Amino acid sequence: MALAARHGYTIEELFGDQPAAQPTRRKRSARRKATKVAPKYRDPDNELNSWSGRGSMPRWLAKKIRFGQHPTDFLIPGLAKPTARKTNSIGKRTLVKQGDT
Repeated sequence: MALAARHGYTIEELFGDQPAAQPTRRKRSARRKATKVAPKYRDPDNELNSWSGRGSMPRWLAKKIRFGQHPTDFLIPGLAKPTARKTNSIGKRTLVKQGDT
């Protein structure tokens, strides 16, 4: 203010009656809506239980796998291949057998 007054101006003359500028907030980018995927796995005991193979495995399927069944037993025929497992071996120990050579 003192600098403006020293040169013969007032703050109102320089900036007018505008309110002080508000800091602009960055808008969050819109998150993409997840697309619907057809189910790949279905429970033969309860037709309402199905799973697309995305996300974590449902409890009904995990329970049946724990009791000895395989996920491919629950594939819906003609729809898809089994969900691929991650093949990242970083951090896993591997056992290398020494041969008699």
